[in-house]
Amino acid sequence: MAYSGALTVCKFPSAMRKNSYRERRDDEQRRYVDRISRERAFVERDLLADPWLRLRRAPPSLPELDPVPKVVPPGWHVTQWRRVRGLPDEPAA
Repeated sequence: MAYSGALTVCKFPSAMRKNSYRERRDDEQRRYVDRISRERAFVERDLLADPWLRLRRAPPSLPELDPVPKVVPPGWHVTQWRRVRGLPDEPAA
């Protein structure tokens, strides 16, 4: 890795996209690649627009999780995020 002084990565968190591991969709990433390649100043415009848009609209809804138990057992959060991604509760042995 090397420092370039420019934004070069866009993160699409799998835990925020229902069934992301099961469906393996890449349409969001493809749209960004398309926009980056054809829109001048895409990064600067998007970086400036994001905070402004967040202030003007409701936050995006997060995936449905079970209610947090009073005593959270070990691994509870991992199981929740596995379900969101479309994976079984327990990894295959």
